[in-house]
Amino acid sequence: QVPGFNGEIINQGYIIAATHGLVALVGGAVTNDGLIEAHMGQVILASGGAVTMSFAGNELVNFAVTAPSSNAKVTNNGSLIADAGRVMVTAKAASGVLDNVIYMGGYVQAKSVGLVNGELVLGSSGSGVVRIAGKLNASVKGAGEKGGNITITGKYILLDSTTELDVSGDVGAGHVLVGGNYQGKGPLMNATRVTMMYGAKIYADGLTNGNGGEVVLWSDE
Repeated sequence: QVPGFNGEIINQGYIIAATHGLVALVGGAVTNDGLIEAHMGQVILASGGAVTMSFAGNELVNFAVTAPSSNAKVTNNGSLIADAGRVMVTAKAASGVLDNVIYMGGYVQAKSVGLVNGELVLGSSGSGVVRIAGKLNASVKGAGEKGGNITITGKYILLDSTTELDVSGDVGAGHVLVGGNYQGKGPLMNATRVTMMYGAKIYADGLTNGNGGEVVLWSDE
């Protein structure tokens, strides 16, 4: 542990897993300035005081941050890619933390491949702000394919002016859930406050022959 870094994990290079593989960066704080890719697999960036992981064979079946940390923070200024797979970004900050606990300023992609939809899941179960300022792409333009899903949860969520969320698909779109389920009635954690800045964009288009998707922004206050 280098003084001043508090166990932070920083990637500035290229991490590419085998097909169906898993890349997980888990620490007191996590920053990605490079490229992390897991085709048809999972990319996980997680920060907190403790985590639990369970496997069935080589497959990760459960992952959760189970304890908070006053220094918890996940920052992405690079690229996270898991086509036909899942990108999960999660952090749990201690009570009273007001800073950005998750900052997504780069590019995150989980496009569908064939009948396998991609999924982007970002969330904080503690204090702090989940701030999105980059592009989250679960869209797919290939013939006969449907867009994936994007879920963003947290107590305070900011979609900055440079945000772009896309779940469009050729034969139908997926869903974008920000701050909770429809009307706040569902299993997702409800946000206290969600702000979508002027200039931010959300796309859920059925491009050729399909229905548009579902877009929900919910906050209790």
